[in-house]
Amino acid sequence: MTLVITSLRNAVGLNIPLSNGNEAIEIPEYDHNTITFTIPTDVNFRTGHVLAIEGYVKLNNETKPLEATVEVQSVTKTSEGQLIKAHLRQHDKKLWADILQLQEQAQDRVDKLLSAIKGE
Repeated sequence: MTLVITSLRNAVGLNIPLSNGNEAIEIPEYDHNTITFTIPTDVNFRTGHVLAIEGYVKLNNETKPLEATVEVQSVTKTSEGQLIKAHLRQHDKKLWADILQLQEQAQDRVDKLLSAIKGE
């Protein structure tokens, strides 16, 4: 499963350049109400900023649009850019439930495999 941001706008609708040489940024970490991603740009993000994101989710063999409004919870400067942790304010709750269910199923498979390797 892959979650990707293709467009990022601030609260007044201005596009924020993703400027990573690609047209998308992957969302590697997510849970019930937060997403975390790194944006390689000089834009000065701050806690409390509201952002509109657009992108897509690849679920199995399907690609579904991803749209959400998020509020920045933390910003950490890294060698790759800025690590943004954001709270989901508005999003497709059904799609998000599907994402979390697939993530949980994948983790269950990993746990069973590790248990089998350990002989449990």
